[in-house]
Amino acid sequence: MLSMKTNIIPFKIKKIMDTSDDIKRLYQEIGRLELKQKKFDAQINDFKLADVIHAKVCKWNHSDCCAYEYQSWDNIGTERSFYLDKAKSVLKIVSYDTAIKVIKCL
Repeated sequence: MLSMKTNIIPFKIKKIMDTSDDIKRLYQEIGRLELKQKKFDAQINDFKLADVIHAKVCKWNHSDCCAYEYQSWDNIGTERSFYLDKAKSVLKIVSYDTAIKVIKCL
């Protein structure tokens, strides 16, 4: 007769714990991140609209009189700041899509 050995695999029982606080914290984090994303999306529209306004209305010589193209959105100078302020003012009145349509008609 064959000898049967029972193979007993030891295992750990994971401790079951209340995770409601973690879930609540993560939902709060999601809310914070969604707000941050909304601000980022709006800021991107500000920058894009500023570029469109500049392209339509700036009549300066871009070789030596207007530094807009030499600046960046990471390092906003006087010229970009001027057009960014204009874009923000427009976006307080109308949506981004409407502003683009109107400005492109100028």
